[in-house]
Amino acid sequence: GHCKTFSQAADGYVRSKGVGVVMLKPLQQAMADNDPIVGVLKGSAINQDGRSNGITAPNSAAQQAVINAALGNAKMQAGDIHYVETHGTGTELGDPIEITGLNRTYGEHHSRHNPVILGAV
Repeated sequence: GHCKTFSQAADGYVRSKGVGVVMLKPLQQAMADNDPIVGVLKGSAINQDGRSNGITAPNSAAQQAVINAALGNAKMQAGDIHYVETHGTGTELGDPIEITGLNRTYGEHHSRHNPVILGAV
């Protein structure tokens, strides 16, 4: 099937499996090795989603908390972020919850002329 994330036609998520691999190396070592550098990890954070209605319903408050923790760890502001890879459940329940959390975190720092692009692979 197809997942219709953030669409009015959203009718559920598609169970699937996938693997992504990111090879990390300290920046100074990558520079010394003359590696092509496509990104720099400035900070990170983890948490647990907490109580919600299940896998298709994220916890907006937990989402906001982990994003704010990651921003703090990276010493960055919400306005510095231009792309977010989302959970993107493709459900009528989960998608609006996720969008609300992202809007509360990034909304006041962005505009139509300075957007945050959302992706959902």
